[in-house]
Amino acid sequence: MQQLWLQNLEWYDKLPENLLNKWSNICKKLPFIEQIKILRLFKCTGKIFDIQLHGFSDASKDGYGACIYLRSVNTFGNISVKLLCSKSQVAPVKQISITRLELCGALLMARLMNFVNPALKLTINKIYLWTDSTVVLSWISALPTKWKTFVANSFRNPRLNRDIQYFLFNGSWE
Repeated sequence: MQQLWLQNLEWYDKLPENLLNKWSNICKKLPFIEQIKILRLFKCTGKIFDIQLHGFSDASKDGYGACIYLRSVNTFGNISVKLLCSKSQVAPVKQISITRLELCGALLMARLMNFVNPALKLTINKIYLWTDSTVVLSWISALPTKWKTFVANSFRNPRLNRDIQYFLFNGSWE
């Protein structure tokens, strides 16, 4: 969609060949969605003694995303890891650096975790938040007063007057 937007095409304009091929491939693959099976049971059976949430975020020049997994361990040592949810965003049309997109991904993950955790109504032993960006990890661990304007504006939620560190006070950034 972003590539279509950048082409400044009108509604009835003909698509360029390369974009037409991409859309045709997407349309051909749509019937395969029916083969995706998602199990509703997301934790181990039996008595559970450890439940963890693991959030992952990543970014590319095209967009960024986050996903949350639930890891549970029962008394027999059986481990179950299930995808709970994910969310993605298309990168802005105005190009920004990958590092800033990684920051947007981390913030998306934090907000998603803040939504998912209370909705589960489970006792979560530990929350882990994973990003492969060492720059983003350093921004998160720094005091908010040390953040540059873009970072501060990204992490700050003016409606709640809270930052990313508040939302995940019991989470561990890795």
